[in-house]
Amino acid sequence: MNSNYRKISAFGSDMDSAVNNPLTYTLSDGMEQRFLHGSHADTMGEHSRESQLYMSEYCSLKWDGFCEASSTNTSTLYPNNYLGLGLSNAGLNAGQALIKNTAIRKYLVKVMGAEKLSEPFDPTVASSPQITYWNGYNVIPVFAVVPSKIDNDTVMDKILSDPSIAMDLLLNIYNTMKRMGTLSGLSGTKLGRFYKTCPKFAALGGI
Repeated sequence: MNSNYRKISAFGSDMDSAVNNPLTYTLSDGMEQRFLHGSHADTMGEHSRESQLYMSEYCSLKWDGFCEASSTNTSTLYPNNYLGLGLSNAGLNAGQALIKNTAIRKYLVKVMGAEKLSEPFDPTVASSPQITYWNGYNVIPVFAVVPSKIDNDTVMDKILSDPSIAMDLLLNIYNTMKRMGTLSGLSGTKLGRFYKTCPKFAALGGI
């Protein structure tokens, strides 16, 4: 016998609710956020590990107005809880940390010595998206860029405007591409010019 009733597993699955959107946790820090999420907002807010993981992945896929707004956050009151694959975020403000975290996610080629894990952004919300991270000892990340795309890359533009926030990442990219024989492909790009003119990389042979 056919039933006209909707299965409970499908009930509400097509509904778009602000409560289910991680951006409503990460981009606000006030009464509106608490009306949406209750006291849970205090532990899932913009400076939480969950929000930092989510925003780094979100902004690595597309840099939009939400990412731009978050990148202007100059707060240094909260620690960076993102597991940055062995790269340091010490001394960075919240906006700088977002830029670096995004770059770490965007330019990652592979990770050795770690397992990739995932979990719901908010385990109390059934439709909450997954966040991913790596867990392991002696983690070795490998980073590289696509030379033909790097001049139109907003994240790299932001790093090159203040290279001090991500010198360890820039060094990893340099060493990886030199080892792979693809470093010369950066000639004529913004990143290539940086590697040519920065004394640290010029001493390593430039490109």
